[in-house]
Amino acid sequence: MSRIIMVGPESTGKGGISTVIKNFIQYFPENNNLQIDYLFSWHENYKLRYALQSFGQLWHKTHTKKIAIVHFHVSQDASFYRKSVLLKAVKKGTKTIFHMHAPNFEKFYQQASVKKKQYIRKILDQIDLIVALSEEWAVYYQSLTKTEVIVIHNAVYVPQDNHYQAQSMNILTFGRICERKGSQDIVTVASRLEKKIPKLRFHLFGDTDETTVNIIEKIKQLDCKNIELHSWTTNQQDLLADCALHLLPSYHEGVPMAILETMAFGVPNLATDVGGIKQVLEDKKNGFLVVPGDVDQMEEDILNFFSNVEKRKDFSVHAKQKIEDHFSISAYFLIWENVYESLSETGKE
Repeated sequence: MSRIIMVGPESTGKGGISTVIKNFIQYFPENNNLQIDYLFSWHENYKLRYALQSFGQLWHKTHTKKIAIVHFHVSQDASFYRKSVLLKAVKKGTKTIFHMHAPNFEKFYQQASVKKKQYIRKILDQIDLIVALSEEWAVYYQSLTKTEVIVIHNAVYVPQDNHYQAQSMNILTFGRICERKGSQDIVTVASRLEKKIPKLRFHLFGDTDETTVNIIEKIKQLDCKNIELHSWTTNQQDLLADCALHLLPSYHEGVPMAILETMAFGVPNLATDVGGIKQVLEDKKNGFLVVPGDVDQMEEDILNFFSNVEKRKDFSVHAKQKIEDHFSISAYFLIWENVYESLSETGKE
């Protein structure tokens, strides 16, 4: 049996990486050849404690037990540097994976100093395998490192039935309420549509960052009465029971779990053509794909969408089918089983 240690944030935490880890815990099939142990290296309220504990635990496990692979979930900025430190705790000869979830790693790298760029490339070169979320990101990471880069798209659980409510007048957004996620554009669109579709309501669910105050101020300036900001929620399934459209006009992304999860429930999406989103979202078939910041097109698409109930139903069917065919959790874990087994059998070059 090959033992794997998966390193990342608490599975009960906020964000897409926590959701990915939670899916592993809940759905990774029992396998007589593979065993995954989970090591949580980050918690929102206990950052330093988790970092120190995880370093010691990782060193102990890889030096006292036969561990085949350490699978790191990695983003950018502090996340990357934390994992680069934890990498030093791994026993030499143990295979390592960097599973890259960064929405804007290119900017992170470009803004780094010369020495930091060298350090980033050095760390990436030390890994045995890098996993990207889309073909576009794979090409980028491969330009930074000699380490092999492969693509494994995110995946989600797909409910058996489609309970999409085509008559709903709610537009939801799951994700951080901030400028990177395009929240300011949602406010603009909501303001424009307030009189055109009076019953329409925009609900943004997520945590915050330093730019959230700008979003709140813009809502006040435009006096938007049809938009509400909510805290992070774990109640997505119930909320989707009364949702017509998921709106995520981000400026930088990988392949957002929020898009996969909402489409799995039959909810069409309007999102921007960034990262790997276009591999999931097909414009005018299962949703809408727009250029970041193009609020005119967003407004037009939403007006067309809510003027045609049959279009909403048709988009819903295609949205769910897309996830079932290409992003279902069962196919996803078959890929990971093959990756683990293959990497376990190969030696370091």
